[in-house]
Amino acid sequence: MLQAALTNGMMNRSALTMGTIYDNDPEKWRDIPIRNLQELYPIDDVISDALNIHRDCVKFEIYKGDENITYEVTALNENGEEIYQNSYLSRYYERPYIEEFPDMGKVHPASAYVCAMVNDKSVLNETFETDLTKIWNIYQRDILPEVGRVVMERSGGHPNPEQQPYFGCLNLKIKVSEPDYELPYRDDMITSIDAMHEDIYFVGADYFKMLGISVGVKPLDAPGLILPEIEKKEGKPEFSYAVILISV
Repeated sequence: MLQAALTNGMMNRSALTMGTIYDNDPEKWRDIPIRNLQELYPIDDVISDALNIHRDCVKFEIYKGDENITYEVTALNENGEEIYQNSYLSRYYERPYIEEFPDMGKVHPASAYVCAMVNDKSVLNETFETDLTKIWNIYQRDILPEVGRVVMERSGGHPNPEQQPYFGCLNLKIKVSEPDYELPYRDDMITSIDAMHEDIYFVGADYFKMLGISVGVKPLDAPGLILPEIEKKEGKPEFSYAVILISV
């Protein structure tokens, strides 16, 4: 049997509940408690196939130790004796969910890192920004605020939900070298591209809702179409966007 112990890891705090868009707590963690488990899916099928054991033999438990780890794996033989044990610490960094509205709380995306060992001694252990992180920074720090200013200018500083939409389309074209392939289990995929597509759309939608709230009106839930178009390509990423306006 193989046991996978999942530590609460980065979520071993009192504020574990999923935040709503109306929260007013800059220290609130918006990450859901099962985040680490979600990122393993469907690891039980992968292990079952690789070790030729039944999927029911793969058990998930909450880690109750004191080590700073994200996952611990223990393998037991048919007599219940431990024959293998290992652990892994994932990396993440902290940032506001939406930078222009920090009171919405914080999120903790996965961070890339490089680790080099010489004679079992670490000689390099550093995190770095991925292409997707750099694209996300541009989206958060430049594009959303710019389109927000367009909405404010076109509404005379007083956006009215009943007069939506304020733009026709926010079209974001991205070409990036990221995993995007199907798994042979449960029609699932390993795809940073799909995840980025969802994040751009839903965070954008939350941004405009908060924009309305921030100026004392109702959430802007239909400001215009947010349309990410993301393609996989090798090499240096490409990122462009366009705001298509309509008569208001």
